[in-house]
Order: sequence, then structure tokens, then C-alpha cells
Amino acid sequence: MKEGDLIFFSKHGKHPTHVGIYLGKGLYIHCSPSGGETGVKINDLAGKSKYDQSLNNMFYGAGRIIND
Repeated sequence: MKEGDLIFFSKHGKHPTHVGIYLGKGLYIHCSPSGGETGVKINDLAGKSKYDQSLNNMFYGAGRIIND
């Protein structure tokens, strides 16, 4: 992945249910809408916290928007 790529997460594996923006070095920014981690967050794809791990378990894929 490159900086600016979109990264997608899915609660059920059928289609994306959450999106973030990749910042590089394994970090991404996203906004959690509810729960104990509400608000804009920067998380780590290799993070060890319970929250990082729960998001990493929902990782669905990444993509790039190309503007010609």
C-alpha cells in the first residue's frame, strides 16, 4: 500500500463496512462512529492493542483511486 490508499474493513466479510486512509508505515486514519473508541483515530495494522487487533481481524482489502 501507498500513502493515500483507501483501506477497507468488513464486519461480516461480504462487503466493506468501514473505510480508512493509509498513512504509511502501517498506520491509517479513520473515524469510529460508536463504542469506547469514538472519533477520529490513527491506528496501526500491526498494532497490539485490543482495538487494533479487532480492526485488523476485519481487514477486507485496500484500493487506490486513480485520477487521469
